[in-house]
Amino acid sequence: MQSSSRLRWFRSGYSREAVGWQGAWLGMTGLLALFSFSWLPNSYLLMVGWPYCLWWQAAFVLLVGWGVWMSRQFARPLSLLGHHLDWIASIFAVGGGLSVVTAQFRTVAGLNFLLFISYGLVLYISVNWLRQSPNLVKKLWSALVITGTLTNVISIAFWRPTLAMWTSQNFYAAIRNPWPLGHHNFVGGYCLLLLPLVVGLTLTQVGKWCWIGYGAIALNAIALYISGSRGALLGVTALGMLCLVFFLANYHLPAYKKWMIAGLLCSLLIGIFFSNPRVRSLASQFPTTSRQISIEHIADGPTKDRLFMLKAGQNIFRDHPVLGVGPGNLSRIYARYRPIEAGSGLELVQQLHNTPAQVLAELGIVGFSAYLLWIGALLKIGISLHRKIIAKEKVEEAAEKSDRILLYSIGSSWFAYSISSLTDYQLENIGITTTLVITAALLIALADQYLVNDCAPPISHHYRRLIGLFLLLYLSLTIQAWARVDASFYLASAADRDIQNYRFADADTEWEKASLLMPSDPTFAALSAQQLVTLAKQSTTLANRKTLIEEAIDSLKAAVKASPNDAWLNQNLAVLLLETQPDQARQYLHHVVALLPRGQYATYYTLGHAYLNQNQPAQASIAFTLESLANPSFLTDPIWKQPLLSEYLPAVLDQTLAIWQSILARIPPDSIQYRWLNRQIILTKWWFRQSVSTDEIKSLRPEHQAVVELSSTAGQDTQKRLAVLTEVLSSQDITSAEQVSRLSLLRAWVDPEQYLSDVLEEGSLTKAEKQLLIKDIQTHQNLREWLISINSPKADKVRHGLAFAYRNRFANDITQILSADGLSDSYLLDQLNLFSAPPREFSQLDREIADLSDRELAIHPFSNG
Repeated sequence: MQSSSRLRWFRSGYSREAVGWQGAWLGMTGLLALFSFSWLPNSYLLMVGWPYCLWWQAAFVLLVGWGVWMSRQFARPLSLLGHHLDWIASIFAVGGGLSVVTAQFRTVAGLNFLLFISYGLVLYISVNWLRQSPNLVKKLWSALVITGTLTNVISIAFWRPTLAMWTSQNFYAAIRNPWPLGHHNFVGGYCLLLLPLVVGLTLTQVGKWCWIGYGAIALNAIALYISGSRGALLGVTALGMLCLVFFLANYHLPAYKKWMIAGLLCSLLIGIFFSNPRVRSLASQFPTTSRQISIEHIADGPTKDRLFMLKAGQNIFRDHPVLGVGPGNLSRIYARYRPIEAGSGLELVQQLHNTPAQVLAELGIVGFSAYLLWIGALLKIGISLHRKIIAKEKVEEAAEKSDRILLYSIGSSWFAYSISSLTDYQLENIGITTTLVITAALLIALADQYLVNDCAPPISHHYRRLIGLFLLLYLSLTIQAWARVDASFYLASAADRDIQNYRFADADTEWEKASLLMPSDPTFAALSAQQLVTLAKQSTTLANRKTLIEEAIDSLKAAVKASPNDAWLNQNLAVLLLETQPDQARQYLHHVVALLPRGQYATYYTLGHAYLNQNQPAQASIAFTLESLANPSFLTDPIWKQPLLSEYLPAVLDQTLAIWQSILARIPPDSIQYRWLNRQIILTKWWFRQSVSTDEIKSLRPEHQAVVELSSTAGQDTQKRLAVLTEVLSSQDITSAEQVSRLSLLRAWVDPEQYLSDVLEEGSLTKAEKQLLIKDIQTHQNLREWLISINSPKADKVRHGLAFAYRNRFANDITQILSADGLSDSYLLDQLNLFSAPPREFSQLDREIADLSDRELAIHPFSNG
């Protein structure tokens, strides 16, 4: 009897009577901080850097702190979500917690799980706030719209349009606007979530506010379009089609009018969709039906990458089906599951660019089941609400329409975003996740009004005290965890300032402290090692250099421990160990090869030196063969003239050509891979003076045909040699400025007095390079000798954009990739593009490389099954 009266008393709290909570200013301040964080330019990056990390953390602390206060206000009922949502939330919590416990990188998973729990607590707090102050529903709705509109204003203000954005089909040149959220897909997804909410709120307004709403709709639509996000465009197109079907089904119009309206709207949606140059690029580059469709045949890079990522997700699920790899752990383990077909691309991936796949990979079946159940429960609530609201409006002619509009707005927002979420994972973005959480709270607030039988009963005073204690404990743990992260960010920021002021010792000390605070983050140790290596190269004394290298080795070992599947951290460490500890270097290089069978950065060459240092010449020869298979320019490097390596060249050359020939026989002649490989075989045979047929020469590009023909005209009249080039220049196969530039360079070699000045004016050569070119053209009459006459030490390769993978703004400063010394860049060979790198995707070559390394060197690549 007492329980029944308590339930009736609690349900009265869902009425239109506004009771209100004490300390609501804490909630308002916290929500304002969360909402406004999206206004910061590049907010996704600033989220993981000093001092902006304090902004969003303070927001959660304020909100959870208010939750503690709410739990002690016994005069007001406090309850769970109700509507059958709490048991699903408990599956999320338990499954996520178990996933953290079983994760390989528990600290990373734990920090991500804390953030997930924070959002969940915000949902519970917001729902109870709305229950005691139901008049806040529209205010919170308005707050979302105002926040989104201001974000859109900032987004458009940062945009710098050019004509090339619409004409180019290149991913980087085409229309894209990443501001202020930090990535164009985030901007598109955020605008997609907001657009239906803005439209819905505008429909509830009258007078000047209605016109202001129309302006907000226009701003949101513009920001969505100029984001360049194809996923967002797909979502808004799907929403438009759904609205069209709804309109045709519910409005009684003559058939011809319905079809006329449908035709116009479909044409408008399709026109908007295909007006995006990247959408047109996708449509034009998809493989034709005449060829067997495979991922590597898709020319559109982002689409191809997403399919490879889904395959990686499938591999992860195979090994971690129940609890996944742990929240936030995907970037740390991705390289072990990266499909071999990805070739030399997708080295370190943060996310699978598909929300369901990401949830399944990181949380396993348990978390994915909760994810599906949550969506199903919200869908059921929405359908039930639709029926109740429609029934009420039929009975009460003067019924308020805003509830139905809010329901439709939330439903439209989620539907469009769910379509877009199949192309990206964005739940780490504060603006997007906060919007999803608050719209869920608004939906539950509607359900409390209309689905009273499913409301949760009030929590007893005893359990409220326990909840308060739990929240205090949670705050204590969270603040401690975040404090360590914040302190490491602060130290990294201080180190950055020290570097700018040339205080290298101070910077290293701060990186060391940051690494000790957060040993799970490789960023600080990697930055320390990078600086130490740079200083060692500049050191003038052997003793100082040795000391710096030893310290760099210690730092890199800490970085590799934190991120053992980062290939280039492993390779950098191996290079530093190469001379003094070749056995350890070999082990680290084996791990690099297992992660990335086709290395781009002289991995196999470095491994060959490790074998030589261990007196294993047979293995060294195989490693050099693998290097030449992956990088054909290696065969023409002057390093082969050194006594240490010259004896290996004949075997390496023969084995390389034999493997290439076997691959060539198995691939379609009309593929990019076939054309590249056929060209490399012919040019390599020509370079080493092996027999090349006339038909083979004719299959080359015109400028490469000219190179081969000129090499056999030594001693002939200059005019005859120029005639060869003139004929090639007039060929219809010369279609690009690069081809003309290459032929002009050859013409300058044939007749420098007449044509060298043109090359010097057109090229982007330094003064020293120009002097070398003038000298070598005049002294080298042998074409092969001239082509390798201008050499420079191999340029250091650099890394880009690691902040996304490591969720640390300072990770973008990790740029160093080391390899064994000795390799050279040949300016002329590069200019003529004679020995180019393989296509990024070349599965037949990748499998041959993986099988050879497995068979001969006992290195089993992770991606080879």
